[in-house]
Amino acid sequence: MGKSTGKDVLIFKRFQLSWNNLNKQNSGIAEKYVKKIIKPERKRLLEFLKNNLNNAQPRNDYKELLELALIFLGEKPKTLTFFHVPGAIHRARWMAKAIYCIKIYLFRNEFKLSAKEKLHFTIYVCF
Repeated sequence: MGKSTGKDVLIFKRFQLSWNNLNKQNSGIAEKYVKKIIKPERKRLLEFLKNNLNNAQPRNDYKELLELALIFLGEKPKTLTFFHVPGAIHRARWMAKAIYCIKIYLFRNEFKLSAKEKLHFTIYVCF
């Protein structure tokens, strides 16, 4: 994610500024090696995500993270009708970082990333 230069994570800020120019229909897992990494746990993860989406979430960002994880795994959430505009970037909140990273990965073909950045986001979302 680069060096810390203040309160903002620069790549997240760049993504936020690019949001209106991204094709929101072009998302999901495309790389065969990512599918291979995810495959052993995919079924269990989908079950976990769907079960938790059926429960009331204490905050909207919890629900958004669950929905984005479903999309990452190649499923469409029942309730998601649009991608939320990237919001505040909080260094102290891991949830915001996780949401940003998954969104950046999902739109990696629309959002300009260096090869190194693309690799780092791929590793992060697979983790």
